[in-house]
Amino acid sequence: MLGRPPKSTRAQRKRVFELADAGLSSRQIAEQVFGDRRLKNRVLRLAGRRKRGLIGGVDPETATEAELELALSGVYAQIAELDRADSARPRESADERS
Repeated sequence: MLGRPPKSTRAQRKRVFELADAGLSSRQIAEQVFGDRRLKNRVLRLAGRRKRGLIGGVDPETATEAELELALSGVYAQIAELDRADSARPRESADERS
């Protein structure tokens, strides 16, 4: 693992995501999960990391290995489809670009 170890456990991160999905504010979530509403920024960082870190719509922090494998297979299929579409597109020659 690179960087600092996480200040939250996997169970805490999962609970943060559940409460965020339920519509609670970051202060309410911080108080329920970490015991102090002043830790709202930790909640906000976790939420931001979750949005950036989704793999095929699945959160790698809380997903099971089987869920991740299924999501990755979907991502790989999308990449293969894009690659096929790109390969089928006609290419410009160097003479046409000049």
